[in-house]
Amino acid sequence: MDDVSFLSQNFLKRTLGKNNSHLVRRPGVGLSEAAGSVQSGTEVLQNFEQLDFKLVTDVLIERPFVGP
Repeated sequence: MDDVSFLSQNFLKRTLGKNNSHLVRRPGVGLSEAAGSVQSGTEVLQNFEQLDFKLVTDVLIERPFVGP
């Protein structure tokens, strides 16, 4: 499954429920977690030019991830 399909509205509606998502079960906590993720991502992107991805690239090329 590609990223676009995984994050599609229909797939999320089928898979997210009260047993696996704070957004459904505890909306306040879910929104707080989402906001924290957005904030962290923003901080990373602000420093994007300073990040060195060579190590990550080398590891992924040498040992590619194989999902379940």
